[in-house]
Amino acid sequence: MKRGIVLGVLMAVGALSMTVAGFQGQGRGRGQQMEGLLQQPQGPWREGRFARIEKLRDNVYRILNTGSNCTVFITEPGVVMIESGYPGWGREILDKLKSVTDKPITMVINT
Repeated sequence: MKRGIVLGVLMAVGALSMTVAGFQGQGRGRGQQMEGLLQQPQGPWREGRFARIEKLRDNVYRILNTGSNCTVFITEPGVVMIESGYPGWGREILDKLKSVTDKPITMVINT
């Protein structure tokens, strides 16, 4: 009898916690996620430092000082970006990328 009650309580608590977790995840649409990427960069690496772009080869560049080093390959159809950087650095990374090409980003590879 006690086992049945304990098992029932555990199942109810588990179901309740999954329901609460599901409600917490609602309301975070793609627009809000993208908006977060373009907000002002934060963190100790941001103070007094700005992203800079470095040419490695004719079609390969590295964007530095974003908390994460982004590497971009400029191909015929568009730009392949490896590591998109930390949230908040999107605008600065895009500005640096636009200084070397007007092609769209066609692929992002985050490792």
